Amino acid sequence: MVADRKRRLKDGREFDHLFPPPGGNDTTIRKSADVEDTMNLIRKALPQTVWQTEKIAKVLKGRTLEETCSNIWHFVYQHIQYKRDKEGVEQVRSPRRAWGDRESGVDCDCYSVFILSILRSLDIPSVARITKYPKRYPEVPRWQHVYPIVPKPGHVNDYSEDRDHYIVLDCVKDRFDDEQPF
Repeated sequence: MVADRKRRLKDGREFDHLFPPPGGNDTTIRKSADVEDTMNLIRKALPQTVWQTEKIAKVLKGRTLEETCSNIWHFVYQHIQYKRDKEGVEQVRSPRRAWGDRESGVDCDCYSVFILSILRSLDIPSVARITKYPKRYPEVPRWQHVYPIVPKPGHVNDYSEDRDHYIVLDCVKDRFDDEQPF
């Protein structure tokens, strides 16, 4: 799953003060990473990044869960460009590094860390969903995309199979709460 086109982004400089400056080594890189490696990188990075999104999380918090998720999705979609990692190299950026690289672009796992960190800053339950799409590579369906989902109230334990029970924050897609069949 990849974005169809380069987006016209909003400037975003008015939000720079809400992010710590990117450090020299805020990108975790792994060559020839598989899905397990990528998920482990995300799991490792996430707890270490919540402090980087505490300020922007307060700005994006809405009156309801749906409004908050919409605010987060629209913010990321409108301010951070999508760009696939180089073939054979997996980069998982911290939120402050993703914000610093927003014009050149980040991929779906960097979007996921950014969004999941904001959700965690707001104590909103969420998970990373990893998917594969057999139509794209019919000969060998493989895991190829990750994005956050948020269980709706009352469905924290039974959300995963019923599309009406969770909100999708996939910023590779061009619409909020839109999920590519997988």
